Amino acid sequence: MKTVVQIWLSEEGKEIVKYAMKVQNKVICLPPQQAKYTPPQTETPSEFSPTKSWKPGTYTTPTGKTVKVAIFTTETGEQWVSSEVPFGVVKVVEQGKDKLKLYDFDFSGAKREISKTELETCQVMQFPMPGMTPIG
Repeated sequence: MKTVVQIWLSEEGKEIVKYAMKVQNKVICLPPQQAKYTPPQTETPSEFSPTKSWKPGTYTTPTGKTVKVAIFTTETGEQWVSSEVPFGVVKVVEQGKDKLKLYDFDFSGAKREISKTELETCQVMQFPMPGMTPIG
């Protein structure tokens, strides 16, 4: 199932103005105070330390873009990460099954998959909801 996440930041890039997700053509939003944005880290998170067991690899998106990845073994599977993509996460494997795969990415010229109208009229999701927790 394809899920699109779109974050609109303030002009300074420090605060979330809107956080929206599109799943099966339905757009839902989190109130800005419930969505947490942490600017990209300048240091490697401890769970992806080069001192931990990892192997190099490559990943090709369904749209044909290939990136170098570091594949870390976890208790339940693998985490594939790359400094070549926004947010760094490329693939998550749990118990032998793909749980998340990067479909596509771009740094400029990307088209929005959640329109301005959809974003302005999205259904606001409030927490707590059964089985879900706020981001962060």
